[in-house]
Amino acid sequence: MALKILLVDDETVFRTCIREMKFWETGEFVLSGEAGSGDEALAVLAEREIDLVLMDVSMPGKNGIVLSEIISRKYPGTAIIAMSSYDDYDYVREILKNGAYDYILKSRLSEEFLVLTLKNIATRLKGRSSWEIKAELRRQTREWIFGEGVNPFTSDNSRKAAVIIRIKDMDRTALLDDGGLLEGVAKAAEAARLEGVKSLACLKKPDCIVLLTRFYGVISEAEIRNKLECVMALIQDSVRRIFHLRLDFTRCPLFFNDNSLKSFLLHKLEEAGPERESEASLSLTIGQHKRLLAVAVEHDAASAAQLIEEIYGGIPADHAGLCIMVTKELLELIEKISVEYEIELDFLPREFMLFQYARVKSREALVSSVSGLYRNVLREISEKEEKKRGYSAMVRNAIAYQKEHYKSPISLRMIADGIGVSSSYLSRIFHDETGQTVTDYLNTIRLEEAKRLIRDGVPLKEVVSRCGFRNYGYFLKVFKEYVGKTPKEYLAKQ
Repeated sequence: MALKILLVDDETVFRTCIREMKFWETGEFVLSGEAGSGDEALAVLAEREIDLVLMDVSMPGKNGIVLSEIISRKYPGTAIIAMSSYDDYDYVREILKNGAYDYILKSRLSEEFLVLTLKNIATRLKGRSSWEIKAELRRQTREWIFGEGVNPFTSDNSRKAAVIIRIKDMDRTALLDDGGLLEGVAKAAEAARLEGVKSLACLKKPDCIVLLTRFYGVISEAEIRNKLECVMALIQDSVRRIFHLRLDFTRCPLFFNDNSLKSFLLHKLEEAGPERESEASLSLTIGQHKRLLAVAVEHDAASAAQLIEEIYGGIPADHAGLCIMVTKELLELIEKISVEYEIELDFLPREFMLFQYARVKSREALVSSVSGLYRNVLREISEKEEKKRGYSAMVRNAIAYQKEHYKSPISLRMIADGIGVSSSYLSRIFHDETGQTVTDYLNTIRLEEAKRLIRDGVPLKEVVSRCGFRNYGYFLKVFKEYVGKTPKEYLAKQ
């Protein structure tokens, strides 16, 4: 039987986009109604039988939070999917607490992804949710770990690992006040699955979740740790996107004996200050993100590629989860930059594809792929910006030559010879088009790189040699002339 869907969005263009997708022709899903506001949606729900409401979270009047609360109360059998922009996570969180099944980012919406989401929900609507199905096993596991119950996994041929999860930067009072939050995080943790891995999330109120993971098949301890890293990374990413929260993880050692695992868990839960893995260990650091964004804004392809190599170089070989999360954030950043400058990207792995993408590539191949992507995009942006300024091909070639060779001692004659024109002609045309002499433009390129290196803490004498200045005194003179401050004053301001 076809799933009857109500589309709710105040943007007519977006509703038209959804309505004109080809998958409606299959008959598996039926667009039973459209609404441009919360009030219109309630009117449709009062008149027709609707299985699923596909709604925008941010609308005038009754927004997604209000509408989802009314639907969950008046039409408890109706499923909800929230659609949001990047800035709507507060809305999304409340809607999910009101019973929404899933959410979709509008900026990434495609027909293929929407169909996959609808099919998943259709399957879930046919029976109980995974969380509900595991309710009895979860109860038995809680009684085993925290009480005197029998181990429910005695006949389960699996290796087990456990992780204690706590919500970072939230005191116990806040968790008690928001009773559904801990369960919401637990559901997200349990939903972060990999092939051959089963997870069970048990709440330990007021502030803990014990995630018990079971690994099937004969696999090594190294592979178990590797997969556990990936699961933690997926959980961190999911909770950060849905609830805008950060998590602390405490991993338990691997035990062959289940009772030993239980004893260690209880010991760790009783500790006042457990050892925790901070969120920084599962993503780019703030400093790395700022440095990368700075070189990206400057369209410095070479420095971006070098920084990416440094970032991957700092990831331990056995930290697959960190590698995946870093790759994800790097790809998301270059995607945002590409959208801003209207650069088309041929391929970006998303969601479940990302795990496979990062897993099948060697570390060297992954670094090469990501740094190459940054290099190509930033070069294309740089060329695009230069074309917008109306530079001739000769001037663009001269600029490209300077950007490629600025670390070496180069002169006007060398640049002219390098692009096949006379130095006098280049000097005149370059100044006419850019408003700068070739030397001034070259100094600007060198100083932008010098400022970046200074911000990164590179010693000044090394900055001089890496930026192509002939000596330390000349560098100080040019820096003061162009920047208006000495290097020391500039660093203090930063």
